[in-house]
Order: sequence, then C-alpha cells, then structure tokens
Amino acid sequence: MKKKTFFLHIPKTAGSTLRAVFKRNYGDAFELIPGNDPVDGLTKAKESNSWKRKELIWLHGDWESCNGADVLTMLREPIARMESFYYYVKSQPDHYLHKFCAENDAIRFFEEAETLETHNGQCRILAGYGGYHGMNAGRNDEVRGQELLNVARKNLFEQTIAFGLQSRFVDSLMVFEKKLNWQRGIKFNTVNKRASSYKTSSLNKKELDCVKRLNALDIELYEEAEEQFQEQFDKVKSTFRIMKYKLTGR
Repeated sequence: MKKKTFFLHIPKTAGSTLRAVFKRNYGDAFELIPGNDPVDGLTKAKESNSWKRKELIWLHGDWESCNGADVLTMLREPIARMESFYYYVKSQPDHYLHKFCAENDAIRFFEEAETLETHNGQCRILAGYGGYHGMNAGRNDEVRGQELLNVARKNLFEQTIAFGLQSRFVDSLMVFEKKLNWQRGIKFNTVNKRASSYKTSSLNKKELDCVKRLNALDIELYEEAEEQFQEQFDKVKSTFRIMKYKLTGR
C-alpha cells in the first residue's frame, strides 16, 4: 500500500485556502480529519472502506497522531498568528473561547484561556505535546522550555518531507508540488480572512509583549524555519514556471 501523506494543520495558517488547493489536486483521495476529536476521527477514518484510496490526510492534531506517515505542515509568524487567533475568537460567537474572550482583556485571554494554542502552540503541535483546538492539557506536559523546542525543531527540520510558511504561500505551494508530484496548476482564492475592522498590529505594546513572552519558543523556531525554508525553496524554484500559479481574489 502506498504510504500516505499527512498535512499537520497548525491553526491560523491559511488553512481554508490551502485545504481548497488540496481538494482540487486530490479529489476523493483527500481526507479531512475533524478538529473536535482528531484521535477518534483518525481511528474512524482508518476503519472506513475508503481509507485505502486516501492519499493526503488533513489532520487537526499534533505530531503524535501522524504515527510515522510522511508529514507536511505550514507555519506562521507567531505574533501574527496569535493576533489572528485572538480576533478570530472575538468575532465568532460560536467559538468555544468566545465568551471568555469577550469578557476579558487580551492579556488575560492569552494568559488564562482554556487552551494551549496561546502558549507556544506551534512548538507543542510539532513536538506532539498538544496545542491544537480545544486541548487544555498537553501530552507529556512536564516537558518545558528547551526540550520542547528541540523536539519540535527535530520533527520540523528532519522528519517532515516539506514545510511551508504562510507569508510565502505561493512559494510553499511550489515546494509542496515538487515533493508530491502534483500534475495540475494551482488556482486559489484567499478565504476566511480576518475581519477588515481589525488591522495588523492592532494589539498594544503590553499585549504584544505578553504574546512574545508566552510564545518565545515559537518565535525562535520560526526564525530558524525562515532560513531553512529559503534553502528548501532554492532547491526547487528553478524547476518551475512561476507564472503557472495564479492568485485570484484579494
């Protein structure tokens, strides 16, 4: 049986747009594992009659759920990701954190909301220690600091077959196409963008300082990822016609 590829989704990294790209390329061979209970969702998907036909699995979960599969992922600059997450929750009445967000200021939200997403969430997901939607306690939660960063770094740079950066979305698609041997050109619309009433860097200095403190490991990892991605991109860019990618929408 052909080895499957898992896309390990990190929240607020252009997921809705990227998911549409995957669906277009894989059709019925694409499988989306819901984020409310990824472990149970993955188990049920594997038990289904259609599992053997699936090629790319979109997983809302963490590294531990990937279980030896080929892994892709997409990162986002940590401060921008947390700002986007905060305003997304604030604008979505049905979100499980909306009530807490609406009743408290941003600093208390980042520090005390019942989620690990605001506390080095990218490192947690990549290390297999939680950090995704609705997970309030991490796997191996005694792991802290440098060890968490080291595990995330090893998985991202040594164990993935490729990773992308939201800030270089088209370049990331080029890398993914090369690794996955996509045969179709890519067209996409940007979707699920943050409400226009919220502008970049709309958090004040104290709020930004809080985000930086709570996500210091994510920031360090991302700075390394920018350098590593450039090296990854340089290896494949000469094999593509940049103009085959068409961005539609704004």
